[in-house]
Amino acid sequence: NFGAAAKVGNRFGVSIGAAYQTGEEYSVMTDNGVSKGTFKPNEMIVNAGVGFLIMENLSAGANVRFASQKLSEDNSYSAIAADAFLTYRLEDLNITAGVSNIGSSVKSEAGDSFKLPSSATIGADWKLALSEAHGIRLSSDTDYFFSGNVTVAVGAEYSFKNMLFARAGYHFGTENAVLPSFATIGLGAKIFGISLDIAYLTANDILGNTLTFGLGYQF
Repeated sequence: NFGAAAKVGNRFGVSIGAAYQTGEEYSVMTDNGVSKGTFKPNEMIVNAGVGFLIMENLSAGANVRFASQKLSEDNSYSAIAADAFLTYRLEDLNITAGVSNIGSSVKSEAGDSFKLPSSATIGADWKLALSEAHGIRLSSDTDYFFSGNVTVAVGAEYSFKNMLFARAGYHFGTENAVLPSFATIGLGAKIFGISLDIAYLTANDILGNTLTFGLGYQF
């Protein structure tokens, strides 16, 4: 993963990001059982965003991204989607509402297509400075998918001198939600604008025992 953000003037901000992930390599066989070699599935996301300060405590943001996934030599998908949000700040509390994954249908090389899991989202984020060196952050968000499913996520973060971080969270998804229920724990570090984050997803039939890494730069 890679991400970067920058402030432009007093009211604008821009960001870019990219993520690339590969799966476990597997053997490819013909219908007659003859080996054709191996294939490693992969997925990629590239995004760009912009934010605007409308007034002192109210801001708006939008993000556009391109996503592609290749599951086999002849089975790949791609889509373009956008998010739009409003955020209101009340001292140390941020309240956000908006829509996610609004865009084109997911299309395959074979011509098949299906709708993106678009949703309406509301969330809150609260920061508390315990002392000059220690702080905590609590966050929660709820997504109502237009397909009728619901997901709820809660998380907590402890920070030391805004350089070292310990995190934990839980994500709940209804039976047919895009993401199932799972828990996460993670660590992070930030120095000279460069951040490194590691997260582990606890046991789950779909996402169990997954380890993710994130790298970002802010200037």
